[in-house]
Amino acid sequence: MSAGSIELGGVPLGLLRRYLKVRAWDDKHAAKPSKDLEGSRLSETMLRLLKARRTEVDSQDETFTVFTSKDPALNNIELVVPTARDTKEYELLVGRVVHALAAVEGRNPKDVIRSIRQIGFDVVRSRIPDTYVVNDTIVLERAESFIKGFRNVLAATASTELDPKPYYERSLKAGGHYANNCRFGHTFRGSFGFTIESPLSPHDQTGMPDVEPQQPFERRVIERLAVGLKTLEEAVIADNIDPIVEGYKSGLSANMCDHLSALVESTSHAEMVFDFSLSPEWKSSIVAAEQKKIVIGPAHLEASKAAAKKLRRPPEPIDADVRGRVVSLSSTGDPSNVQDKFGDREVALHWASEKHGDITVRTSLSPKDYLRALDAHGSGRPIRLKGKLEHSGRKWELKDPFMVG
Repeated sequence: MSAGSIELGGVPLGLLRRYLKVRAWDDKHAAKPSKDLEGSRLSETMLRLLKARRTEVDSQDETFTVFTSKDPALNNIELVVPTARDTKEYELLVGRVVHALAAVEGRNPKDVIRSIRQIGFDVVRSRIPDTYVVNDTIVLERAESFIKGFRNVLAATASTELDPKPYYERSLKAGGHYANNCRFGHTFRGSFGFTIESPLSPHDQTGMPDVEPQQPFERRVIERLAVGLKTLEEAVIADNIDPIVEGYKSGLSANMCDHLSALVESTSHAEMVFDFSLSPEWKSSIVAAEQKKIVIGPAHLEASKAAAKKLRRPPEPIDADVRGRVVSLSSTGDPSNVQDKFGDREVALHWASEKHGDITVRTSLSPKDYLRALDAHGSGRPIRLKGKLEHSGRKWELKDPFMVG
């Protein structure tokens, strides 16, 4: 392959610049290489590439940017990168950059191009068993099931990341929007593999020294999926689903469990292998062990379904001491008739709970306590109730209440 030719569909200019910055090539402090290249310690390959560089290109030309490495061992090397695709000899110059990077990194140019193209994505790969593969192909129905199923998994994962809770009635609109922005990449051989690419925003944030800026939402979604699958794997080994149930705030929700089970069953019936490749542009908060291949089989599906059922179960009521301002009252009968034991007298109050945050608690009071709540509401005074607090979905209810004070 010549220095000017580009394979694998070309090199996106924006991703090339992002890749160079990740690899510690700086475009802010460009310097011309030493004229005495023959006396440098560069390899013959690198010397040939440097000599082939267009010497007439001025580093101050607005159509080009000169990148220099922060590595002192490479201080004689300049990479001339065009600023737009319509720049004259764009392919030639980018081709030389790729070959220079390949020589510096000791890799094949194809591998360099692949790394450049992947810098803007986190990648999830999935494999199905060989029994469903014939001549490196699968039936369209199985491929369709995978695409639909994985989209549901991504939407559920994004929704859980946006609002971490055990379960929800439906995916959030923003979760579906994220899933629709993901891309279906190249399939690959070896038990027939699918590739899903999650677009990743550029790491152009600046923060405090030695303090990594907050990871983008897209990265947090993929990490949640990786952590959730790892927790599922560990739960099967330990024969205990409690880690899944207790870890929903950073891992699997009931919805994620349901869609994951449906994905595996509709695509491969019994088993699917997952692995993750995270872009080095953003530091990952998960350990390398969590990025290894994870096999989801029958035992994992059983654990996932059991965890989903338990995650949907309302938590046990807890003793609570609720104090807050009455925000609404409702009575089906005469609120002044304290002898009416059958009328429903509902009160809602705003409670600034240290544990649960600002919530609205609803309860049904006795006729006497209802009148006291009515009087407190009229004067803007808070009331204090004790009882058993139940949480179901977005609703908080106090059972067996009695007023204090």
